[in-house]
Amino acid sequence: MAHQIMKKRTQPPKTKNEPSQPAELPTFLEHLYELRRRLFWVVATVICASAAAYPFLTNILGFLTAPLGGQRLYYLTPIGGLNFSIKICIYVGATVAVPVMIYQLYRYLQPLMNERLRRSAVFYIGLSSLLAAGGMLFAYFVSLPAALHFLTGMQLKNIQALLTADSYLTFVSTYLLGAALLFQIPIILSIINTIKPLKPRKLLGYQRYLIVGAFIVAAIVSPTPDIINQTLLATPIILMYNLGVLLVWAQNKRRLRLGSAGQASEALPLRTPAPAPAPPLRPLAALPGAPPPPPLGRMRAPLPRSQVLPRSPARMARPMRTTDGFVRRSSEMRASS
Repeated sequence: MAHQIMKKRTQPPKTKNEPSQPAELPTFLEHLYELRRRLFWVVATVICASAAAYPFLTNILGFLTAPLGGQRLYYLTPIGGLNFSIKICIYVGATVAVPVMIYQLYRYLQPLMNERLRRSAVFYIGLSSLLAAGGMLFAYFVSLPAALHFLTGMQLKNIQALLTADSYLTFVSTYLLGAALLFQIPIILSIINTIKPLKPRKLLGYQRYLIVGAFIVAAIVSPTPDIINQTLLATPIILMYNLGVLLVWAQNKRRLRLGSAGQASEALPLRTPAPAPAPPLRPLAALPGAPPPPPLGRMRAPLPRSQVLPRSPARMARPMRTTDGFVRRSSEMRASS
């Protein structure tokens, strides 16, 4: 016991400035456990939202069948009605779980992001959600009723439309999902511009190809030969492309502004602090046997002849000019003196 107490006393105290040891990186199994935990919350949200949607099944059915204009749906198997109800609840649960899934994915990748990348991720996620919601609302209230009216109003001899519940649900879900994806064009252009800068003027030059491609995509998403329905679906694609070009222009302008500000800050001269005044000179220590040095600020008296150091032979042989204008050797001057 006494040995442990003495050991604790002899240990040096830890200071705050002492660098801490780096934390150990997570292993592969820890990443898998983290991913499993995130997926658990997503699946739990889907199950809870699906169970919560069952009491409102009648209202949800009325909302989904409203574009039909009162036309009835049928199921062809004994359990067709139950399967249709379960599918609707699962679709509602998956729709509600989309924000939770995006949030869990963001938290899973957050340790790999810096502060700038985190702000960009939040911006893109918010803008993508708004565009997807706008695309689904546009498809539900504008283009979907026109497409259903054209498809179910075709007059063929001895052929009558009999829509099943499963086929109608598949068609509506595919249509709404396609509209939500088409409204992501500005996000795609912005991400590409972040990786590789684009030129807005060059993007605007592709308008004619864009119009043809928009009508082709509209024909695939809404397989109707009706030009009005295809125009209703192709017009948002063109508008979203132009919105993406505008977003690219804003990003390029902001990038140029930040670059010019950085160059201006680099061009400014740095203010260096004034140098500190030099300390006063101190006299050197006197040699042993030499007289003490005179105080600072006074002229030093000439040394006596006995303390003058002898000159070197080379300097003794150097010619010197005297006051009378003649050049003599130092040795001759010494001899004459």
